[in-house]
Amino acid sequence: MIAVLHLSGPLVPPAAPRWSLRPAITAPAVRRWLRRLRASPAVRAVVLRLSSPGGSALASDLVWREVALTSAQKPCIVSMGDVAASGGYYIAMAARAIVAEAGTLTGAIGVVGGKFVLSGFLRQLGVHYEVLQRGRHAGLPSPLSALQAEERQQLRQQLEDFYYRLFVAKAAQGRGRTPEEIERVARGRLWTGRQALAAGLVDRLGGLPEAIALAREHAGIAAQQPVRLVHVGARRPWWGSGRRLPGAVGPVVTGGETWLALLACGLSLAAEEVLLLAPWDVRIA
Repeated sequence: MIAVLHLSGPLVPPAAPRWSLRPAITAPAVRRWLRRLRASPAVRAVVLRLSSPGGSALASDLVWREVALTSAQKPCIVSMGDVAASGGYYIAMAARAIVAEAGTLTGAIGVVGGKFVLSGFLRQLGVHYEVLQRGRHAGLPSPLSALQAEERQQLRQQLEDFYYRLFVAKAAQGRGRTPEEIERVARGRLWTGRQALAAGLVDRLGGLPEAIALAREHAGIAAQQPVRLVHVGARRPWWGSGRRLPGAVGPVVTGGETWLALLACGLSLAAEEVLLLAPWDVRIA
């Protein structure tokens, strides 16, 4: 049996509200699925059908760990959809191989961060507030105070540490390259699947069938041998439409408006200072 796990949407923090305006990837849900697939002796390989612009740095790292644990036990292949960038690429790095469409938007190895400052907006609304804090920089994440010069430097250092010590280092480890080689194609730059193949960021071009064939190869399943495919994933949201594959419990293609994407980005930044999020939303009409 080969399990196809569909992961679609932004990566949201573990403590984010359970409701969502669009499909989302949460670390607890991915952990539950991958632990079941790892524990099942019937599952010979796992294919992650991934479509995500990234999101929470914490969620990306937690999902990366689960993918790495799965890859250590049985073949785990990533099949990239339309977009698998920033945090989406981060979690793909832990797989044994990455298959991308020629037009997949991927890479975007970079980190963004900051916070919303709402003090002026609240004053315009006539809202009075008082800030009580203990500690020189205890109010750094607060939306009621702007970043001071020293706090900006602290945040910049935090972003650089995550970028160099985690993102670039893990990309080098996963792709069998040096950090210097990864740095030449990193710094937030976006690539198509064909460009990513030339840059060594993915292993093959193709869609889900090619990824399944590669999973068979890694699992030692002969091409003529029948194999059962089981599709698992998140449930479809309450709005919009999604096209399902036979046996799938989640959407493979979903719709969404630009304002929903912007709202999701804003909510992510309000919940977490460090994001692995491609700062754009692509819609192909």
